[in-house]
Amino acid sequence: MMDQENRNNILRLFFKQVAVAAAIVAILAALTLTVYYLSGQQGNIQDSPVLTALKAKLEKYPDNEKLLFEFRDQDLKERTAFFRKSSFLDYGKNIFIVFFLLALAAFRLKGVFTERLPEVKKGSETVYKTGELAGANIYMVSSGLTAVIILGLLGTFAIWGFQKLPFEPAETEIKEKVIDLSSAWNGFRGPAGTGLVKDGNYVKEWDIKTGKNIIWQIALPVKSYSSPVVYKDNLFLTGSEAKVLKVSCYDAKNGSLKWSSSVMVPVKLDDVEIMSEDAGGAGYAAPTTVTDGELVFAFFATDHLVCFDYAGKQRWVKYFGKSENTYGLSSSPLLWKKNIILQLDRGGEGLSKLVSLDRKTGQITWETKRPVGASWGTPAIIEYKGKNELITTGEEQVISYDPDTGKELWRVKCLTGEISTSPVYGDGKIIAIDVGSVSTVSAIIPGGAGDVTKTNIVWSMQEENQAINTPVTDGKLLVVAMNSLVVGQDIKTGKVLWKISLEDDFWASPSLVNGTIYVPSQKGKVYIVSYEGKLLGTMDMDSKCSASPAFVDGKIFIRSEKNLFCIGTR
Repeated sequence: MMDQENRNNILRLFFKQVAVAAAIVAILAALTLTVYYLSGQQGNIQDSPVLTALKAKLEKYPDNEKLLFEFRDQDLKERTAFFRKSSFLDYGKNIFIVFFLLALAAFRLKGVFTERLPEVKKGSETVYKTGELAGANIYMVSSGLTAVIILGLLGTFAIWGFQKLPFEPAETEIKEKVIDLSSAWNGFRGPAGTGLVKDGNYVKEWDIKTGKNIIWQIALPVKSYSSPVVYKDNLFLTGSEAKVLKVSCYDAKNGSLKWSSSVMVPVKLDDVEIMSEDAGGAGYAAPTTVTDGELVFAFFATDHLVCFDYAGKQRWVKYFGKSENTYGLSSSPLLWKKNIILQLDRGGEGLSKLVSLDRKTGQITWETKRPVGASWGTPAIIEYKGKNELITTGEEQVISYDPDTGKELWRVKCLTGEISTSPVYGDGKIIAIDVGSVSTVSAIIPGGAGDVTKTNIVWSMQEENQAINTPVTDGKLLVVAMNSLVVGQDIKTGKVLWKISLEDDFWASPSLVNGTIYVPSQKGKVYIVSYEGKLLGTMDMDSKCSASPAFVDGKIFIRSEKNLFCIGTR
């Protein structure tokens, strides 16, 4: 066995080698950071002399398309370089700090064990044994341990990536926890994606001609099916014009435009052909944005997911490849913990998938292939028996996944056709609707593993007409808006409780607000229906309404084909 003296010798040499190696790495990191910081542009993108010159030319020649595209291309290049440089500097800073502290600690520990060495006389047996061991075992053992420590730390940095250390998230997590989204309408159909509102007083009648209960209205410069998203005084919308993708932010208090930013993309949009809204397609900007209170995320039919901050600056963009969906895409991004989840269902075998991305960086955290064709629904996250499940609808199947890992949990085969509706959850049941000449509604119990078609379908019934939007439920009443009908059903059994016949069609999803149902229509109306199925009123809008309304603090935000309205009492 190794005696105490030899152990001390090994540890002394080990810490000395660790200290020297860590100091070398720290010095190299500091030199690299200095050189990299001094190279290229050091200021903000807004200070770029090239962009400033191009902007001045654009102001002088605003109709020069060639100049506009040159500006966008240069802006994208400089943004990409800026964020790459910022990430590299953060990464290098972390390496310098860790290895600098490691060098200090190792030098100190080396001194501790040096102090423990006994005093020995020259030529003694102790010196002979120590020298013999130091020349062989001590050096070999300590060198091996040093290599393991240094390479292990560098490997950790390489695996973890450029963004942060695995032990460094405390400040970000604390900051994120204080952002309260419970009263915001921060995504498609509200914070939980349900279209259900339980608080607040909302008007049930208004008149856009006389201005009754119209707080403000503004004309929209671009057409889109995306729905308004509201967080505090910020209202977000997307749109497209001449293949220019836009994200806009309005002041929710008065409708004034805060900013409107064009999406800078790394591919030519001329190569992407999507059926427009006028031709019966979803257009380029049908998905609804989602916000975490600091950033806003928008997905477009060009297969670009883009992140903007609240000042309208593009933070990152992710391209998923050319889409095969002729009609476009309408699945909206979903906020989950620190990630953004997207359902990318496309025509063609093996092309559909679920993707989760880090919302700060746009890096993919997991990706799962889906055995379905093209679909347009937005997934929903539910909690069942203390477990979170990500529920998706697609051709033939309702499939549940673990939202943290993307692992498939179970599936039910109950859908036909290309699915445009999203799942909803109430009374312990998932409601899924397919799209055909008529629609079939299925109620499914979550849980299980594998194919649970034979055991988990509680009830299924065929509706009278086709439904292409998403129903709404409070866990008792299920409301389905379909071509020429609005139907109320018992969610426990599927029994039809009431129905209202209307000569109209519905693309926007209905909302259930404190027991009152709001149903926007393709004929430019909003039908107000009581919980018992009585038509309370018909509010005329200026044009068709394909977007679902937002309900925030007693105000209703409705996007029509031409205008954006804020409705309520002043």
